[in-house]
Amino acid sequence: MIADYKLRKTLPRRLPRLQSTMPCAGKDGQGCNCLVFKAKEDKEDPSVKCAGCKHRKKYHTVTAPSGGGGLSNVLAQYDIARLQTKKGLEENARNETNRGFRGGGKDKSVDLKGKTAKAGSSKMSAKNSTMVKIGSIQLIAVGVDADNKPLIDKCPTTQEVEEMVDRGLAVYRAPDGDDLEVDLKWNFARIDAWIRAMLKPKSGCGVFDFLDARYGVPEGERDSHWVLAAKNSRKVFVKRGPINGELVDTVKGTASSHRKYKEHAVRILSRHRIPFTITKDWNDAVHRVTSGEEVKSETESDPKRNSKPKGKGCKSQVPLNRTEP
Repeated sequence: MIADYKLRKTLPRRLPRLQSTMPCAGKDGQGCNCLVFKAKEDKEDPSVKCAGCKHRKKYHTVTAPSGGGGLSNVLAQYDIARLQTKKGLEENARNETNRGFRGGGKDKSVDLKGKTAKAGSSKMSAKNSTMVKIGSIQLIAVGVDADNKPLIDKCPTTQEVEEMVDRGLAVYRAPDGDDLEVDLKWNFARIDAWIRAMLKPKSGCGVFDFLDARYGVPEGERDSHWVLAAKNSRKVFVKRGPINGELVDTVKGTASSHRKYKEHAVRILSRHRIPFTITKDWNDAVHRVTSGEEVKSETESDPKRNSKPKGKGCKSQVPLNRTEP
């Protein structure tokens, strides 16, 4: 109601007639005091003389009005055709009313709409996306037995996961600092490549460089260095079934509302138990393996695994001085 009232106050009650902008120039060009052409007997013939100054209509020329209250200024401020519509009236009234709150500057409604639209688009994209955020990736290096059961089924505590991060067995973020994300449409090969990339150190060798060098490069899921694990209370067990994005999503766990995905974890178990001493220095471990030194695991759970010949170590490896601490 206030906006409509203010709109009515800003508009003139009646637009000036066009004839008020036709002053007389005078017959001899010297000018005339007549400001308005008034036809005698309302005749529109150009030869008819003005009832006021007796000059013909042709001497009364249309000139642009001066001042801030002229017709052209009024028309410049208001789109008369648009103001005749209900939408136009409401829009103009809203702009006039809000101008006081915006400091009379640029109308910010466009920017606000843009941000709102962008936020809506992001929500739609998130809803339709198959990417799932993960709080951490944890490689539990305990090994599994011939029945595919963990040799140690205790789930790592928060403190133990922090220690795993220091040893290159766990990460909370991607190498570029972004959140960890897994696609529900990924197959095993894509998930394996993703886990390898996430656990790959910025320089030197990592856990998968050691596993490839020690046990050979796997040829597929049945021959992989790891199996997918699920958590039940404080214990972990092997999750059976073809490993894909949807299976990973089912084992990532639940999260409380205030932390959301940060509590989700992708846990994998190494098929072979990796000695703790090995995890302290992956570069040294790979160097020892590729140099021909036998590095035994604390348990060999599946000696008949089919794999390619042992690798030659990680490409980024620099020759190490084993006398260094």
